[in-house]
Amino acid sequence: PPSLFPHKSARQLNVIMIRHPIAWLTGIIKAPYNIHCKRFLTDCTLTPVASFQYQESRHYAHVIDIWNEYYRDYQSLEGNWYIVRYEDLLIDAETVIRNIGEAVRTIKGHHKRQLFQQIYTPSKSHGNPRDHSSAYRYNLNKDWKATYSSNQIQEWCQRVNLDLLKQFHYTCP
Repeated sequence: PPSLFPHKSARQLNVIMIRHPIAWLTGIIKAPYNIHCKRFLTDCTLTPVASFQYQESRHYAHVIDIWNEYYRDYQSLEGNWYIVRYEDLLIDAETVIRNIGEAVRTIKGHHKRQLFQQIYTPSKSHGNPRDHSSAYRYNLNKDWKATYSSNQIQEWCQRVNLDLLKQFHYTCP
């Protein structure tokens, strides 16, 4: 929610990374972090994270409702925000980073060129991280379809906010 993002400086660019809702959901299944569900993906509680401003737990009928709420709330953020689709970063990280750099230069008013070097190894060591090629296959080739039944995926897609899908140029599945 917007209350989680207090930084609204006119000379600051805030970057939000978004992800396809079903790929995001499969990531939550893999590593639920601060989401606790009484039944598989339903009757869920999102508990506070110390770095965020809100301190109360929030209840959701289904995990995908969290995606819907957060992604909807991204639309109402004030200040300079740049939304990056994770899938675009997998396809062409250099262009995405160059575009972010251009947005920063526009806000800050200076034009310093920076070299880009893509790293193909996992960015974290906990859980079961994917390297670039496996993340590419999983997210862009939608390899997650092989893990879950078509009925499960269809049910999840029916819960996704269709306006958000369209705005962020996603389809479901």
